[in-house]
Amino acid sequence: MEPSINVVQKLTNGGSRDVGPVELRHSMCSTHDDRIASTERALLAAGYKHSTGVAELGRCINVVVPSAFNQKAVEQQITSLCTISANNGMVYMNWSGDVGGSFVFVSGDYVAIDPSAK
Repeated sequence: MEPSINVVQKLTNGGSRDVGPVELRHSMCSTHDDRIASTERALLAAGYKHSTGVAELGRCINVVVPSAFNQKAVEQQITSLCTISANNGMVYMNWSGDVGGSFVFVSGDYVAIDPSAK
């Protein structure tokens, strides 16, 4: 969680800058169809909209969450989606999105911020 919180702090100047509403995309993957199906049911039950596609690591579910961009919102999203993912035997991979004019990608300890993205 620490790399995600550091990104939030950096892009919001410690919470003093409002970057406006964002849509963060969270990805989770598995090679097991039954795990994909149970995760899709859990996401629907929790009210999340999602899409499923094929990636290098098997099949992945992408969940797009519109919200404010602040520490509390990002923590809640990651905690909720990691819990759903783990409870259904999937691997939570990353989150990304356009934040305040920059494209952000966070996967574990890896963080990329591209300020030239529009």
